[in-house]
Amino acid sequence: MEINQDYIRHIKKRATKERLRNVRTILGKPDDPLLPANSVDVVMLLKTYHEIAQPITLLRHVREAMRPGARLAVIDKNGNGADHGLNADAVIKEAARGGFRLAEQYDFVKGDKLDYFLIFVPNE
Repeated sequence: MEINQDYIRHIKKRATKERLRNVRTILGKPDDPLLPANSVDVVMLLKTYHEIAQPITLLRHVREAMRPGARLAVIDKNGNGADHGLNADAVIKEAARGGFRLAEQYDFVKGDKLDYFLIFVPNE
């Protein structure tokens, strides 16, 4: 899922070039990925969570799209929201409001320990 049509074109082109037949692009909205219900096993937000204007709304939509046993992964860097980062504690609190609980947390993404890797599961 992407909200930028130019990136959608890039992803489609690259998937075709690399013969990745299981890649499906979806032009979503900033607060709704427009993923079908019960359709995904893993959602990864890689260095983008801090850019989401309405994270709780987005997370609720993501939760609706997840199959039983699915996981949500967030990799980002600690920061204050204005510096291309958001503290892990803030993400964990927002995820809870979006219907998730923290399952695992890692800080091995980079040696500088600025980045974090959070794995969430939907609340039951």
